[in-house]
Amino acid sequence: MKKQTSAANAAQSISQNNNAQTPNGAGAKSQTAGASKTSSNNSNTNGLGIQIANDADRADLFVKHFQKIIRYVPDLQKWLIWNRHHWKINKDGAAIRLARVLEKTLRAKARTIQDVKQRKKALRIAEKFGANGNINAMIGLAKCDARIVRELAAFDANNFLLGVQNGVVELRTGKFRAGEREDLITKVAGTAFDAEAGCPVWEKFLSHIFSDNELEEASVVKQYLTTAADGKGYQTKHYSLQAIIAAYLDMAEMQAMRKIPMTMEDWEKRLSGFLQLWDREILQDASKVTAELAKAHAEIEFEKFRIVQDRLFESDFDRMLKQLPKGGQP
Repeated sequence: MKKQTSAANAAQSISQNNNAQTPNGAGAKSQTAGASKTSSNNSNTNGLGIQIANDADRADLFVKHFQKIIRYVPDLQKWLIWNRHHWKINKDGAAIRLARVLEKTLRAKARTIQDVKQRKKALRIAEKFGANGNINAMIGLAKCDARIVRELAAFDANNFLLGVQNGVVELRTGKFRAGEREDLITKVAGTAFDAEAGCPVWEKFLSHIFSDNELEEASVVKQYLTTAADGKGYQTKHYSLQAIIAAYLDMAEMQAMRKIPMTMEDWEKRLSGFLQLWDREILQDASKVTAELAKAHAEIEFEKFRIVQDRLFESDFDRMLKQLPKGGQP
């Protein structure tokens, strides 16, 4: 308190000296300018609790107000919006809508000010947040703010976090939990996690494989205790890549038995779809499968239906021969 009083006295003494040395009322003019500047500063706060002098101040307030729900990715030149469990790329002007929300929030706060003069000044400050030029400048400067800017490579970088509609599954442990902003997940499966959900088609495949002794269940399946969002623990099964390969080859054999011709392009599409449907982590023990083992297994299984596919295949030349009249004359 003594230091503040001394500083105030010193400032007053300097002001008096300047006034005494300045002719023709220039000192009075300086005092008036100082008073005007103080009044201007006060008009920028005016019950709103903010001090706005330029576009940078507006951008700073915008980021402070919304930094929990927005991110900007320069690589994409896109805004990302927090969607309860994940970040979602926005394509319909959410940043501008948030700017309008900020304006309305300030307006509503200004209207609660009891003093008429202060209320009018506060409303003028709030109105400037709604001007088109000010909105564009504010959002443009916010795109450079380190608090919300993230590189594209930072998103979806953790391969052991699976985004689902209602949260996140930690693939190392099988634990299901709510999504967190720091997860930086944008890629989300099209279904919600359900600890009690069944998978009858998958179980049927595995049952067939295990009954034919193609694989030993203990070598490719592990059970984990999964904690769901309701706090309860559930036993969930995790399948290794070897089981997935066996199931896929079993499906290929069934295609041949149904006499459905398949080109290499068809198999490539089926394989891509199959892997997307059954995407799982490889277990770090005896269930890990090598490329040589997978190749050998594939070649053995392919031989089972190669003869059938060769018999069904009909070349363009064969079809042309069938179109010739009997006797071989065109």
